[in-house]
Amino acid sequence: INQYEKILKESIQGFKIQKMKRIWGSCNATKRTLLFNLELAKAPSEGIEYVVVHELLHLKARHHNEYFRDLLSLYLPDWQRAKASLKETYLESVPSSPL
Repeated sequence: INQYEKILKESIQGFKIQKMKRIWGSCNATKRTLLFNLELAKAPSEGIEYVVVHELLHLKARHHNEYFRDLLSLYLPDWQRAKASLKETYLESVPSSPL
């Protein structure tokens, strides 16, 4: 998280890890806090990196629109592969992950 805070020039107030049923992570842009699914600890490092960058980018762009995807491509050029591998490997743990 610290590495990407510096790269993205964004900072958070804190983060929590907890068991969640449907999502890998979330961002509260107003409070500048992140929440990560405990199951993410079982994911490959590229999947974890994708979720961290994805959630931090919500501090710059709240919606999953073209601008958001452009930012993902800028900061994590291989994000689509990381996302696909995360879904393929861990979809059973997190049935309807929107990431």
